[in-house]
Amino acid sequence: MAFSLDRTRSFIRIDEPNLISIHRSISPIVPAVAYCLGHLCEAFICAAREYNLFRVYIGLYDTQLKSNLVFVADPVGFDNKKNAILVKEAETFLTSIGFSMEMVNMKFSPATREVIIRDMKVMREPSFSVRLDAAMLAIEGLIAEKHELTRMVSRNQKTFKAEVDKLRQQFVAANTAVHEATEKPVLDEEAVAGLLEERDTLKTELAAIREEMEAVRSERSHSRVKKKSQLDQQTFGTLLKAAEVELKGLREEIAVVREQAESSKQEALDARQEL
Repeated sequence: MAFSLDRTRSFIRIDEPNLISIHRSISPIVPAVAYCLGHLCEAFICAAREYNLFRVYIGLYDTQLKSNLVFVADPVGFDNKKNAILVKEAETFLTSIGFSMEMVNMKFSPATREVIIRDMKVMREPSFSVRLDAAMLAIEGLIAEKHELTRMVSRNQKTFKAEVDKLRQQFVAANTAVHEATEKPVLDEEAVAGLLEERDTLKTELAAIREEMEAVRSERSHSRVKKKSQLDQQTFGTLLKAAEVELKGLREEIAVVREQAESSKQEALDARQEL
């Protein structure tokens, strides 16, 4: 069970009949916690019966400010085993910040116990001026904490706004890429393969034309060309040149189509990755 600082309490108030036990630090130390402000402190553990509940208080007495810090934990039902566990947790808490604790002998008459209680600094109500100083110090601490939280919120708001603007830009870019990808015709691998096959077919046909022209040239050289197949040298040259021009044009068209296919495919892939 965790103990927490209760700033509404300036001291531990327990009536003598309800006091069960007291532990105190063997010697004052500077605790390893920020809320002690590096001041020399004494520590106390006070266990008490409150109606049908068992409650444990931890008190730190600041020897410089002459004021108290009171820590509380949730009460438990009155049971010896649970009571011992809660007191042990209080000792563990104080040991963790540097204190060594010992039990105060309270096996005396009610009058003597009253004297012991009044002598415990953490159970003595501080003077008005001390309480006022402690309250002012607590207020200053809360104001400083408020200012720090305000600065942190302002920084977080700026960071959040920058992230929102960045996400908005990415969203617009992604929408633009998707729109462009859907507007442009995308040539897939199957379409590209069809174009390549068509290119090969044209190359085959052109080769056949070349063979046919070679055959015509051969026949002309041996004067065995039939009348319908006879072509003079000028006609043959014109046909060959036209065929070469046609082949060059086909090659250029196929190269352009392949570049468009690769570009469209890459743009579609980039759009999918950005999404």
